[in-house]
Amino acid sequence: MFRLKAEEFSQRVVVYERLFGPESEWVEGARLLVQFYEDAAKEQERLAGWHLDIANNGRSQSMRPTLP
Repeated sequence: MFRLKAEEFSQRVVVYERLFGPESEWVEGARLLVQFYEDAAKEQERLAGWHLDIANNGRSQSMRPTLP
């Protein structure tokens, strides 16, 4: 879901650049949302991997996921 949202807002960046100019607040806001959704997707993938590791090994090396 996060990857789809990132792609959606990437397309909006292109449209907003044509409508409002590349330095507009609309473009900057859309770019920030792209970055947010990409970061959220990476975090969810990392957590999913951590959970799979726990499920496959029956336990985790650490009770807390590691931070990047």
